[in-house]
Amino acid sequence: MSSQLLPKQHGRRRRYYTPEEINAHNSADDAWFSLFHNVFDLTELIATHRSNLTQPLISNAGRDISHWFDGKTMMVKSYYSEDKGVMLPYVPMGRFLNV
Repeated sequence: MSSQLLPKQHGRRRRYYTPEEINAHNSADDAWFSLFHNVFDLTELIATHRSNLTQPLISNAGRDISHWFDGKTMMVKSYYSEDKGVMLPYVPMGRFLNV
């Protein structure tokens, strides 16, 4: 996933953001995400690649999406499909960019 860390304020990045501050950025035009204790601004990514693949991101803007990813590998969670005999991404919210 391409990402943009939040801009520096007063010459340096803030050390933390409250959940309320992140939640205030919850639209396609202003989309922040918390992911493994980091905050990312994906507004430009969403604007550049606007399609049905950005809808899960837009629907979850302003939230922590760490549960979408494996904590050890930092990759999208996956599962073994008995029907297809392969590992597939686990995306109950729908496929999103780069998945």
